Amino acid sequence: MAVAAQQGDRAALSALSRELQQPVYRLALRFCGHPADAEDLALEVMLRLLTTLETYDGRSRFTIWAYANAVRQLQRAEPRPAEVAARDGSSTTGGLLFLSRSGRVAYVLTELLGFTIAEGAEICATDEETFQDDLIAARSMVRRRRTLRDLAAAADSEGAAAPDTVWERLVATMPSHLGSR
Repeated sequence: MAVAAQQGDRAALSALSRELQQPVYRLALRFCGHPADAEDLALEVMLRLLTTLETYDGRSRFTIWAYANAVRQLQRAEPRPAEVAARDGSSTTGGLLFLSRSGRVAYVLTELLGFTIAEGAEICATDEETFQDDLIAARSMVRRRRTLRDLAAAADSEGAAAPDTVWERLVATMPSHLGSR
């Protein structure tokens, strides 16, 4: 289909556009954390993909080429307000925005989109070891965040006072002999 679109087949170009639209939007949403921002980013990415289609040379799968271009463009984009708020701690929402951009991309590509480490490294134009390091760090941060959330939920369900911070929630769930000196 990509080759036909490159050769000017309008139906193939339209089908290719429809096929890419939702995956690109989902990637942008995971990347920036806000639906309106994701729509803007996805539109920018789609325009770039369709206007640079002639650069696809068939050396890799078309989806690898498309995601590689999308990831590069998303990483170059200015941080959106939701991403900035999540990084500076002023927001408790935003999905995976607490991860670094490289960690977020590695996590989304492998854990959510099902790409292999080799494919993820190719998409990100990096070596497999670097990509895997980013993925390991991202997985670790996601696990830690889930653990803190689970501890906080356990403390809340036990009727504990509602602490103001995650740290206070964590301390509230510790055995009493660990919190005293």
